[in-house]
Amino acid sequence: MRLSRSVLMAAGAAFVVAACSGGPNFRTVPEKLMAQPEATRAISQAEATPVPAGAFEAAAFEAYLGHAQYEFYDMQDFGDTIFHSEKAMAVAAGQNVMPQHPSQRRLTSEHMAETTEVYQRLNAALTGEAGQRLPAVAGRAMADFDCWLEQQEENFQPDDIAACRDAVYAALAELEAPVDVDLPDRVTLSADVLFDFDRAEIKPEFTDELDAAADLLLANPDVTVRIDGHTDNVGTLEYNQGLSERRAEAVASYLEEAGVDRDRMTVAGFSFTQPVADNATPEGRAQNRRVEIDLIDPAD
Repeated sequence: MRLSRSVLMAAGAAFVVAACSGGPNFRTVPEKLMAQPEATRAISQAEATPVPAGAFEAAAFEAYLGHAQYEFYDMQDFGDTIFHSEKAMAVAAGQNVMPQHPSQRRLTSEHMAETTEVYQRLNAALTGEAGQRLPAVAGRAMADFDCWLEQQEENFQPDDIAACRDAVYAALAELEAPVDVDLPDRVTLSADVLFDFDRAEIKPEFTDELDAAADLLLANPDVTVRIDGHTDNVGTLEYNQGLSERRAEAVASYLEEAGVDRDRMTVAGFSFTQPVADNATPEGRAQNRRVEIDLIDPAD
């Protein structure tokens, strides 16, 4: 909560009444004052904890600690001091800290609906690509969301509710913003790396490029792809036609297993009819043994 101690004491009776509607984290004024020794220990331990190394962890830790310090030094709200201090230390200890679920707070139906919807969006960002791309934003958003719930449960300090709430929405605007990615027109994979000689089974130790292609496609769900297999001119046209098709199909199956919808892919083999280098040299033949993933962006 965000009132000075003098105001708290003057309005103690009103706060005790208000506490009757609070959730399990809501304490009456006497309960909060009794929590002072525990809060003193908690804030001291949190302040003595080194800032963790990771960008997400560091941002979450510092945000939780900032909320705890504000509650302790400025507001003398010792229950909330403990809450934020313990979450800061849990982050620093490497625990899997997540934002508090709104059901753990006693909120009005209107506020429960809003915070639950935001909770779901925030969790999706924290566990998805956005959280990896903007870890510091995600870490602060988690702590600010918990601040919002705490303030919203008390529900009598609109400025402080708005401060935490607005911080969360601002973070979500960053986390959910579309990402402009310069997509390559084509990803070319060496068949000599992916496959053994005359085989179409992908070698598991050489899948980094395929994993990168899958990540690219998963991050751009509107993009479709054409997967083309090519060979050198050693052997007959007919035999190499079958080999090129089987290898292209193997790449498509790998991408599908990685989560790419098969409806986004078309597969073809071209034997040795589309060389990119001279088949008269070993180096040229190696370049011709390839699988190409052509990316088709609907925006183009």
